[in-house]
Amino acid sequence: MRYPLAVAAGLGVAIACGPPPRTLQVQGEVRARGTLAPIPRAEVLIEWPRAGQTTVRTNAQGRYVVGRRARNLTCVGLAITVRASDFASGYARQTTECTDGVLTVDFTLYPVPR
Repeated sequence: MRYPLAVAAGLGVAIACGPPPRTLQVQGEVRARGTLAPIPRAEVLIEWPRAGQTTVRTNAQGRYVVGRRARNLTCVGLAITVRASDFASGYARQTTECTDGVLTVDFTLYPVPR
């Protein structure tokens, strides 16, 4: 009689732990509208669904890459805001799942005249 209870208790522990952590990578480029010149040092804010936020800056080529590892991490609902001096901000929200764990989002920002 003890064996079925032990199996049931073991299943309860497995269910309580939930799914294993998942790693997602978000990457892309930030460029200027018109010239398509890269925008270095643009601020990229990633808001991970139920997993906080991360801020990074683009490199000299206007590229950014950031990753996050957490349980129940999904691309659906992920939001990205991009800001750069002398440019209008950019925003994107992901509405579909990224099956391979990599999401590429490029931005083309409009220059703001001074």
